[in-house]
Amino acid sequence: MALQTAPMERGQTFYSAEVTIDTSDYSDTRVEGFETILKDTNPSDVTQRRSGKPVHAVVMRNVSGSTLYASYAVSVKEGYEGKRFENTYTTACPLAGVIDDHLDSAGVRNGDMCFVIVKGPCNYYTPSATPTTAIGDLLYAKTDDDGHLARHAKALTFTATQTTDGTMGSILKNSVGRALSESTADETSTLKLMDVNVQV
Repeated sequence: MALQTAPMERGQTFYSAEVTIDTSDYSDTRVEGFETILKDTNPSDVTQRRSGKPVHAVVMRNVSGSTLYASYAVSVKEGYEGKRFENTYTTACPLAGVIDDHLDSAGVRNGDMCFVIVKGPCNYYTPSATPTTAIGDLLYAKTDDDGHLARHAKALTFTATQTTDGTMGSILKNSVGRALSESTADETSTLKLMDVNVQV
């Protein structure tokens, strides 16, 4: 992925809030799939670097039918791989990545475009149950947790049952990256840092 001039700043969406988006006839489709490399900065203060690692991002369009928000894991829209995404994780399609953690509380409207992080540091939401996570744990999406990520121990060991009932394959297939920060048992639905690694 080469360093390029992006069509918008990190933390922004492609259209301003005042623009009415015609979801029946998308314009600017040429921007979909634009790849760039961003600096790893603090979402609360972009003048601060979190690390020197590059953040690989792709401009993708939200076609979920609703507004989605920063740090949510989202799925590929079938037929539009690397260009459009749907609401969180579905079993039918692979993960597209994690929505730019620099977006403000307005999120990204249906039909609008934003950065989706596919590789590098990014905040994510811990699961709504059993959030305890160690640094290095594998993070993966589940169908029942609205864009939050569950964890599997970094050693990647599985029980005999998990190897035969589809659990192991599901976890590995739907993995998004690894945890860069710990979370405790009481930190449900909490923003934590991860290292995203999704094939585009």
